[in-house]
Parts: sequence; C-alpha cells; structure tokens
Amino acid sequence: MKKGHKLLKNIAILLLPAMVLFFGALMTNAQNKQKICGSVEKFNETGRWQDLPGCTDEFDTSNQTSAKSLMSRAKNSCREFFETWEKGDLDHIKSTGGDCTALIDYAKEYWDADPQLVKAKPSYAAMKRTVDKYFEWLPFIESLVQRYFYAMTYLEEARQKGDITTADISKGFVKDLKNSLKEAEEKNVPDNTIIPGIGVIPSATIAEIKSKLNSYTKQADDSKIDAVNADNAKWEPFTKLLTGDRLKFFNSTYRAGSNVFGRGGTYLDKPEQFDTATVMCTRTWGRNGIYETWRTDCYSFSGDRQVSGPRSKSGYGTNTPASAYQ
Repeated sequence: MKKGHKLLKNIAILLLPAMVLFFGALMTNAQNKQKICGSVEKFNETGRWQDLPGCTDEFDTSNQTSAKSLMSRAKNSCREFFETWEKGDLDHIKSTGGDCTALIDYAKEYWDADPQLVKAKPSYAAMKRTVDKYFEWLPFIESLVQRYFYAMTYLEEARQKGDITTADISKGFVKDLKNSLKEAEEKNVPDNTIIPGIGVIPSATIAEIKSKLNSYTKQADDSKIDAVNADNAKWEPFTKLLTGDRLKFFNSTYRAGSNVFGRGGTYLDKPEQFDTATVMCTRTWGRNGIYETWRTDCYSFSGDRQVSGPRSKSGYGTNTPASAYQ
C-alpha cells in the first residue's frame, strides 16, 4: 500500500507543472469575462451552471487545491461547455464537456475532504449528469437546432417576401418544429435544455420555444393569409374578367408562372388577350443528349369553354417556329 501511495504522489508531482499552466489559462480566460458566483442553495433551485457553488474567477495559482480554486476551475470549465453549446459550436462541444464532467475527479482527495468542497460536490456531480445527458441527446438536439433555425428563418422570410410559396414553407417548418418538441417530451429531454442559436437566431431553452410556439403558428398562418390576399389582388384584373375554362387555364398556367402564347407565338400577358384568344399555348424547354429541345401544347377556346387540346408539337433548337403555335 505504501508503494501505491508513493506512486500516486509521484504522478501528482509530475502533473503539477501542467496543472499550473492549465489553471493559469483558465484564470486568464475567466478574467476577461464577468464574474459569476453561486451557491448550493441557489443551484438546487435552478440547476443552472451559473448557480454552481463558487465563482468563475477566483482561481488562486498560489493555492491550487483550495476550495475556492478548485470550484473556480470546475465552474469555469462548465461555463465554457455551456457557452460553446449556446453558440452552436457542437463540433467542439466534446472537448469542453470532458473538462466539465471530469474535473471533480482530478482532485478527488480534496473534494472528499475539504468541508466546502464536500458540500459543493453533489452540485457538481448533478451538473456532470446534466452534461452527460446533453451528450446523450446530442444527435437529437442537432436535428432540433436545424428545425428551430429553419422555422425562425422562414417565418422572417415569409414576413418580408409576402409570397405564397415562402409562407407555405414557413408553415411546414413550424409544423416540423412542433413535432420535434413533441419528440423531445417523448425522449424526456428537460424543458430547461438549451437549444443553440445559429447566426442571428438566438439560443433558447425548450421551454422558451414552447411558450412561443402558438405565436409562431399564428405568424405562419397570418403570413399565408396575407400572401393569398396579396396574390388575389395582384391577379384580380384577370380573375374578374375570365370565367369557365379560360379562368381554369389561366390559373394553371400564367398565374402559376408559365409563359402563354397565342396563335403564331404572340406572347399573352393582358386580361383581354386571355379573354378573347381562340388558341392558347404553353412552351417548355428540354434536352436530348447534347441538343436542346422545345415543346408546345396548344388548346382551342370558344367563349369560356375549351373545345380542343392539347395539341403537342416538338423539335430541336432554341427557336420555336410560329407554326408550332396553332
């Protein structure tokens, strides 16, 4: 047993210079940030790293194993883990998490003997379990981060653009986010788990996202309603004039983004043209090997009824002959 104790003592002596450098780096980093202190009582209420016992910038290089120094070291490491997590830097999260979960074991004899450390150790052990859970949930959280980002991004895009397509996309992403939050409940991911932000999208806890989910849904629905109303107003000169099959053809072609041509290839873009044209055609482009191709589909109308069509013609090249629009 004496040999074993001597071996441990020799290992500790060898590690001491490296520990001094590591502690010093932690202290320098902490000094550039706001000092954050906590207590066992406060941590028991919140479970947040900020409320862990001790302070983030009280490491004393002249007494590395004091309760103040060891708690500062451990708390600084947990701070680094959660700040890295909140920034969304999940690729580097494992390197910081290892420090947060293992530090109380590096000086176990002190954590088990010093009265302040003995009192504080259960709090740090609880934080270790929390961080271990974060690692367990990491693949799911990465998926949830993406859905949160897409939902927030397209809600703003829909608000700014005001078009139906973007509004539909935003509704879909909000629905995906809602499903992910439900999955989080099924996986027993706590509501105080932080979902990292990306870019201008801020980080938030699951509880914070849940509390705003109804407003996100309403925003997406309102964007769709506004987009539909704006689209109807845009096309009203056409939809007020056209009826029957002409209106149906217009909605499925020109209003949907396709170019429409009259007999001989005349481009149609006015309500009166769609109301009186006896022939209306669409044109599409394609490729056959190295050659570009074209195709027209033409329809004949009498009054507001479609009386024939489609009549299809196709050929090679980038110029469609007038004879293709008949």
